[in-house]
Amino acid sequence: MVKINFLNLLVLCFLAFGLLSCGDDDEGLPFEVAPVGQMIMNYNGTDWESTNVTGINSTAVSSITAEGGLNLVFMVLQNTDTGTYPIGAANLNSLSVRSLNSTTENYSTSNEANASGEIIISAKDADNQTISGSFNAVVINDAGESRTVSNGFFNKMPYSQ
Repeated sequence: MVKINFLNLLVLCFLAFGLLSCGDDDEGLPFEVAPVGQMIMNYNGTDWESTNVTGINSTAVSSITAEGGLNLVFMVLQNTDTGTYPIGAANLNSLSVRSLNSTTENYSTSNEANASGEIIISAKDADNQTISGSFNAVVINDAGESRTVSNGFFNKMPYSQ
C-alpha cells in the first residue's frame, strides 16, 4: 500500500512539474524578428538590416525601398494583400539588391530567367498601411552571376496605395 501511494505521489509530482514548467509557447510570428518598420535578410552569407524604409505607389504597383549600410533593396509588389507571390523571370513582383559603392553590384529577379524566389505577405494593416512577411530569392546580375537572399523578413513596413 505504501508503494502504491509513493508511486501515485511520484506521478503527481511529475505531472505538476510538467504543468508548472510549461511557459508561454507563443514565440511570436517569424517576421517579428525584424524591427518594426524595417527589413532584415542574409545577403550572400552576410546579415543585413535596413535603417530607412519608404513605400511608394504608382498606379498598379507598390514599391518599397530599404536602405542599410552600403546596400539598397527594392521590392516591387503587384499586390499588398496577404499571400505568397513568386518573383523572378517575367513576374511583375521583384526583388533587387544594389550596392551604393559599386556600379557592378546590382542583382535582381526582374526579367532574369534564372532568378527565383518568393515574397510572402503574412499580415496587412490597411488602416496604418503596413505589411509584414518574409522573402527569399536568387538574384542575378547582368553578367549572369547569382547571389542568394535568405531569411528575409519585413515587419510593419510602410506601403502606399
